[in-house]
Amino acid sequence: MRKSSWSPPSDISPQELLVVASSSHFFDPGFVQDIELPEEWGLDITCRFSSDHSLMQEANALWFHGPSIRTLPEKLPQQKWIVMSMESAVNYPFLKEKQAMALFDIHMTYQLDSDVPVAYPNWTEYGGFMEEPAPLHVKNDMNSIALYVASNPISYRDDYVSELMEYINVDSVGKCLNNKTISGISRGTEGQGESRYPDLTSLIRNYKFYLAFENSCSRDYVT
Repeated sequence: MRKSSWSPPSDISPQELLVVASSSHFFDPGFVQDIELPEEWGLDITCRFSSDHSLMQEANALWFHGPSIRTLPEKLPQQKWIVMSMESAVNYPFLKEKQAMALFDIHMTYQLDSDVPVAYPNWTEYGGFMEEPAPLHVKNDMNSIALYVASNPISYRDDYVSELMEYINVDSVGKCLNNKTISGISRGTEGQGESRYPDLTSLIRNYKFYLAFENSCSRDYVT
């Protein structure tokens, strides 16, 4: 393989880009951090993030959480618009409207053909999913063979689990049908932006079954 002779130009001028959140959902320090691009990219660019609306006029880009959009500001010629959503387009039809989505320059959604695909969990958390599963013969000290974690009440899945509980022991550690409290797992015990995945994957190892229900069927949508 021929080694590239390319090297970053020496006359790069530093540039700072400001991204302002029009809707602040998913825009706290647990989700967003200022970044500097690697030097080997040959670009001296720093990205700053803010939810201060007084900076919208001078921002290089505006960031929108798709499901939270109610109104849109005037788009300035020099600005890029970014729309982000990890929610299903089935539940938020706005995300399927081509005319509306065409207003945005960069799409960040669960669909793998997005400009920036985003998924559950985020890229820093995939490591835990590469570990070998616990042997099925490991003794379950929870006295239940199934685990259910849900804090957003949806009748069809809660009704199913409720009926299942009449036949087998199911530990429910979320707000829905809660019958067990485990620190760091139940919704409300952790701060916004803090991941529950490490605690959750460790807990799942104690059970033979994990009850998981999607709230819709959409291409590439898996939570």
